[in-house]
Amino acid sequence: MYEPESLPATITMWNELVEEKKVIFVVATCGQGELPGNCKTFYSELSNADLPKDFLNDTMFAVFGMGDSHYVYFNEAARLFDERLGELGGVRMLPRGEGNDQDEEKFETEWENWSPRLWNEMGTKEPEKILLPATCSVIVAPEGSEVEVDRYVSPGATLCDMKENRLLTPPAYDRDTRHYVVDIKDTGMAYEVCDSLGIYAENDPALLDEWFDFSGYTPETIFQIDDLNPDRKDADRLPQFMTAKQLFGQCLDLFGRPKRRFYEMLEMLATDPREKAELEFILTKEGDDFYRDFGKATANHMDLLKRYQSAKPSVEYLIDYVPKIKPRLYSIASSPNMTPDEIHMCIIQDDWNTPKSEKNDLGPIAGRYQAGLASTFLKTTGEAPLIGNSTLMHHRTNYPKVVCKVNAAAVNVPADHTKPLVMAGLGTGLAPIRGLVQDRVKAHNDGQQVAPMAVLFGARYRASEFLYEEEWEDLVNKGLITHLLPAFSRDQKHKIYVQDKIKENPDMVYEYLIEKGGTFYACGSGSVNDLKFHVADVIAAKEGITKDEALARLTQMQIEGRYNIEAW
Repeated sequence: MYEPESLPATITMWNELVEEKKVIFVVATCGQGELPGNCKTFYSELSNADLPKDFLNDTMFAVFGMGDSHYVYFNEAARLFDERLGELGGVRMLPRGEGNDQDEEKFETEWENWSPRLWNEMGTKEPEKILLPATCSVIVAPEGSEVEVDRYVSPGATLCDMKENRLLTPPAYDRDTRHYVVDIKDTGMAYEVCDSLGIYAENDPALLDEWFDFSGYTPETIFQIDDLNPDRKDADRLPQFMTAKQLFGQCLDLFGRPKRRFYEMLEMLATDPREKAELEFILTKEGDDFYRDFGKATANHMDLLKRYQSAKPSVEYLIDYVPKIKPRLYSIASSPNMTPDEIHMCIIQDDWNTPKSEKNDLGPIAGRYQAGLASTFLKTTGEAPLIGNSTLMHHRTNYPKVVCKVNAAAVNVPADHTKPLVMAGLGTGLAPIRGLVQDRVKAHNDGQQVAPMAVLFGARYRASEFLYEEEWEDLVNKGLITHLLPAFSRDQKHKIYVQDKIKENPDMVYEYLIEKGGTFYACGSGSVNDLKFHVADVIAAKEGITKDEALARLTQMQIEGRYNIEAW
């Protein structure tokens, strides 16, 4: 509980709520939707049906949850508190915040976006703004200084060869989708089916040239970086000597989206009155639309430095306020049992045009073309001349390098191959499905008895986007894939989607998942979450139960690891 004019207090009894005007709940969710032990009694008493509906009419509240979206009941505890406080007449100050352990900075990612709006709604006094001393000292290194390595490698990551960069879609097509192969032989790296590979990208060379022109540094400039924070972990410390190309091209996410604290730092450093006033306004409740418009237009650190040129942060402050480039996770499209020395990926280049703001002048960043850092970096890494419809690197002996790290699977993988698999992939969501299929094919080739597999795939056009078509057709001919059910939405006048293939094959879906105890996998954009409603329709129709009862069955399957969704 926080009151602007008083010290924070803690509520320990549910009936103390009525005595407070403003209350903040920060609630974690444990396991499968369980409340933390220290608030179970509190919530139980708050759930008393005899409490009047106007019990909290004079109380304003806000709820922030901490959860993990890989669990079925994501932020369930926060949802329960938020709904119950509203049912008792409490006035919600702003929508519930939902921290996610899967975000880059875990729950702090959402907290940083949510908490300033909360303080604005509560009318708290603006704290005194003080720019603390930088946590490192940076000078141009003395002549003769040398860096230890050419490529900065983040702690825990590995430098690997990129053996293949193959275009899967037609060269002139508006979606650039590629197959990549990373060589992990003799690196000490290992992976499992459905793991993901984190790629540490490098900043775009053309944008980096713009930065060097703007900053006055040259790529070859060597910095001496002395860490002044004795509490910093060794893994978080930068090398003592780095070139400007390494620091700004391989380490700092200079062209990534700034956090709120970066705006605050610029405001404190700005000397131009107009720039300072605009930054101050952006950080207020009234300027929230301006701040959000910058986010929608994917303004980056460089954009803000060019817009507010009087700020001139030092290299030390850039190190403190510009995050390091974080790995972009991509589902692995291979099985370690099939290719133990290689990791395959299937990736589409992420690109878009930024929107324009009707209200705020965003300058040149509005309405421009943008491309995702990691997918564009991969596309241009070792890209060979076209040979037919493919870009191949088999002729190389000196492969380009990528920095990467294996991350554990976010879904449950069956312990054996004795149960059927029903798998649905949208676009490059086929990647982990290819890994699952390869794993079962390898087991079959080794003489194991394997259960049937059904592959459902959704894309726009068969001729342009049927990824790995020949592989799937070959496995159908061999009897290993029993149902290959592609859905191409734009090859005919009426739209056909993956859910239509589920509706058209209810006998197979019910037999494989329910009668034979199989497992369902779906991977792709957020719309794969809705497939459960169509699977539930099949179960409801087959068993004569309600859709809600069927959805409850699927929820239990999720808890058991037999219904898996990987969405982005």
